Amino acid sequence: LADEDYTAGRFAEASANYAKALPLLKEFPLQGRARLGVAVSKLQAGQVTEGVAALKLIAESAAELKSLRAEAAYLLTSQAASAGNAADVQKYADMLDQIDGQSAWAQRATILRATVAPETASAGSEVQRRVSGRGTPGRKRTFSRRARTSSR
Repeated sequence: LADEDYTAGRFAEASANYAKALPLLKEFPLQGRARLGVAVSKLQAGQVTEGVAALKLIAESAAELKSLRAEAAYLLTSQAASAGNAADVQKYADMLDQIDGQSAWAQRATILRATVAPETASAGSEVQRRVSGRGTPGRKRTFSRRARTSSR
């Protein structure tokens, strides 16, 4: 029922139904998914403070499955990016790297880091242009034939 509410965009109802399902779920992985459902539903319902707090509990809990912790940390990173909070993006992406730095969630967080801190990316681009000789007025790039053929 909670999944149906979520799919239909009834996030407050979904959150309540996920919460009701928690004591009924005997299997640990299902409980974790329900807790994640509560957190995400709260975010979608506009209860950002509660949703973020619930995601933090999941991400920081060593008792949760690593995959759920990683997903929660990514969702925290995504929420911070949406809010334009570069410091929190960095904090939660670092948390995700600690949980599972090789996961798909960590790869996605890397992309979010770049989108929130464009000044860092542009500074890196400027350094690259200067190192390569592009973008530096009056500097001509020259290559010898020997250098080009020796790298083949």
